[in-house]
Amino acid sequence: MSAREQKRLRERNTSDKLDELLNLSKEANRKIDRIGERVDNIDHRLSSLETQVGKVTTKAFVAGGLGGAMVAVGIELIKAKFGG
Repeated sequence: MSAREQKRLRERNTSDKLDELLNLSKEANRKIDRIGERVDNIDHRLSSLETQVGKVTTKAFVAGGLGGAMVAVGIELIKAKFGG
């Protein structure tokens, strides 16, 4: 094999390896993009859950306050009825 043919073979091998690296890089970028989309989706869902938890917490606080007030009134009525 002549020096020129060896050089062409090396260049072709180098080109093939570079093409393979480029393809692997593109595949990695696609996977990273998909992971980014999943993270965005999870972030959106988490934000929605935080909003829901805030609403539930407020409702629970109000319900607890009203329940406590009703118990206090009930106790006072029982005391008043039995002369306490």
